[in-house]
Amino acid sequence: MVRACSRSRKLALAALVGGLVCADYAPPLRAAGDPPPRNQKELKVRYDRMLEAPFMKKIAWHLEYRKAAAAAREKYLPLLIYFTRSDRDWPPSEEVESGALVSDWWVAASERFVPYVFIDSGLPHPDQALQKSMGAKIPPYFVFVDNVGERVNGFWMNDQEDLERGLGEVEELMAARKAVKEEGGSKVAKARLALIEGMRKSEFDMATLAKYAETPGLDPELVARFERFRNAVPVKEVLDRMGRELGRERDTGGAGNSPRVEAIHRNAEAEIYKLYKRGIRIKTKSEESFERFWFMAFRGAVDAKDRPAAEDAFQVYERAFSTEQSQKRTLDEMREALAKLK
Repeated sequence: MVRACSRSRKLALAALVGGLVCADYAPPLRAAGDPPPRNQKELKVRYDRMLEAPFMKKIAWHLEYRKAAAAAREKYLPLLIYFTRSDRDWPPSEEVESGALVSDWWVAASERFVPYVFIDSGLPHPDQALQKSMGAKIPPYFVFVDNVGERVNGFWMNDQEDLERGLGEVEELMAARKAVKEEGGSKVAKARLALIEGMRKSEFDMATLAKYAETPGLDPELVARFERFRNAVPVKEVLDRMGRELGRERDTGGAGNSPRVEAIHRNAEAEIYKLYKRGIRIKTKSEESFERFWFMAFRGAVDAKDRPAAEDAFQVYERAFSTEQSQKRTLDEMREALAKLK
C-alpha cells in the first residue's frame, strides 16, 4: 500500500518516468535520463526568462540563501525554500508557478515567511549544496526552515491547505521557542516546547515526553496529538522493519510471493496484532499508518483465531473504506476470512 500523493508530485514523477505513478519514492532533482545540458548561453537565457515570470513578480523572492536566512533571523520568521528548474521545460513546476504561486492566498500568506527560490538552471550556483542538505526532491518542491536554519518539513504544494499544513508546523515550533523565552521558562511553556520538538526528532525518550504531556495547563489538542504519536511509534517500527526485510529479500532475488516474503508479512501482522491487544490504536484515517494498521491487525487476529479482535478490526476498516471502490476486493476478502473464523 502506498500513500495518496498530490497532483504536483504525480506530475513531477510522470515527467521523470513517463507515467502517473506515486510511491514513497524520492529521486534527485535531476534524473539520469535528462537530455544533455544546453550551452551556457541558452541556459542563461532560460534562467533570465524565469526571473521575469509572473510568479517571480508576485512576491519579493530572495535569490541568495545567505541573505534570505539573515532576513528570517532578523524578522523571526520561517524561511521557505522553493526548488524549481529553468534548464528545461518542466510542466510540474510550470503548473504550480502559473497557479498557486500567483494566487491571492499565496500572496497573503507570504507575509508570514521569508521566501527564497532555488532555480536549478544548469549554471553554477553558490547554493548548490542546498539541494542535498535540505532534502530537496523532484521540483516543484518546498522546504520550510526555522529561523536558526534547521529544516522543519518538505512538501509538494497544490493548494492553500498544503501550504498551511507546512507553515503551521514551523510556526508552532517557533512560537513555542519564543514562549519559553518570554514566559521566563514556565513549566507549561517548557513542556509544550519539549513535546513539539520531541515529536519531530528521530531519537527521543518516550517516557520523558509522557511526563511532559501530564503537565497541567497544556493545550488539549497538543496532548491528543502526543497520544496519537505515542501510538504510532511502535506501529511505525514494525512497518519499517518489515520494509527493510522485504527490501533485503528483493535485493537477494526473492520473488514477491515466495514463502520467505509471506513469512515476513505474517510476522509483521502478528506484531501489529500484539500491539492491538496491548491497547494501541490508530484512530484517525488521515494518519499515515491507519490503513495498514487495521488491515494487519485483522490478519493477525485471524491467524490467532481471535474472532472478537478480527471483528473489531474489520468494522473499523469497513467504516473507513466502505465507500471506496478500490477497497471493494479487500473488504470482500476480509469478510470471507471472517466468515471462516470460528
